[in-house]
Amino acid sequence: MTVARPTLFWITIAIISLLMLVLLREILLPFAVGMALAYLLAPVVDRLERVGLNRSLAALMLVLLLVVGFVGLVLVMLPALVGELRFFIDEFPRYVTRVQSLVADTGRPWLHKLLGQELRIEESATHALTTMGSAWLGELLRSA
Repeated sequence: MTVARPTLFWITIAIISLLMLVLLREILLPFAVGMALAYLLAPVVDRLERVGLNRSLAALMLVLLLVVGFVGLVLVMLPALVGELRFFIDEFPRYVTRVQSLVADTGRPWLHKLLGQELRIEESATHALTTMGSAWLGELLRSA
């Protein structure tokens, strides 16, 4: 009986902590990332300090190395990401017409299962909805 009580206590604390992390993730994420980086990189700083570098200089060198690596990764990946975004913007009208044709085609069995046998989709309503949605999303993608 005495083992169950502390176990229940720690399980409750873990659940409450996890719930708080989920609810406050926007606020706590930078702190969590900082603590994880500090935990993972402390041995590297210790080793550089044993080599003979000042601890502040070793930490600064490590942070600068990480920043340069991150910037390099972004510079390498940016052209590919821009190319994919341009391809998506170019293909977006075709995607919209394909989705519109799938929705407007009442001969699809999955659509009848989903919406019932008495399916009547007004062509003008679907056209207006997809036109407005595609215009909005197209403008959003172009501005990005």
